[in-house]
Amino acid sequence: MQATPGDSYPEEEWEVWYVDTFDRDFPPRREVGGRGLVHGLVELWARHMFESVLPDGKRGFSSFHLKWKQGRVMIDGDLEGAQRLREWLFGEKETTYSSAVEEADPLLLKKLATAHARLIERQEKAERLLAIALKAEDKADCSSKLDEEIRNLRAEQYASQSRSQGPF
Repeated sequence: MQATPGDSYPEEEWEVWYVDTFDRDFPPRREVGGRGLVHGLVELWARHMFESVLPDGKRGFSSFHLKWKQGRVMIDGDLEGAQRLREWLFGEKETTYSSAVEEADPLLLKKLATAHARLIERQEKAERLLAIALKAEDKADCSSKLDEEIRNLRAEQYASQSRSQGPF
């Protein structure tokens, strides 16, 4: 995945780690790594939604987190919102033949990652995105609300930067 203009932290290195929450003796394992926060968040969201949230809305025995220079990023929040996102990202799939990223709805996945990166810039968490999914009427409404969230977060960032630079 290539960075798009305006991506947050396009050069930052990251790793996504897997933790087996059933077998505590199984050591954490690095799943994937790369460069660009949004790309890392795409990987994190796909894995989390496919393996940590089951189709019936229960939690799976897999946990994932992203490590990068500013610490650790996890996806926490409303499980019902997560279940809806899982359905919109993967439909009824319970197994993958390639990777969760390749099997997910690419547009919705990118929007989640982009919005999450903007929230991270503000030291906020992903639970806000799960709340959006919970309130959405359907997948199209969720996608639209994520677009609006991204626009608002970008506008707030721009306004904040403009204020900090002061008058010319």
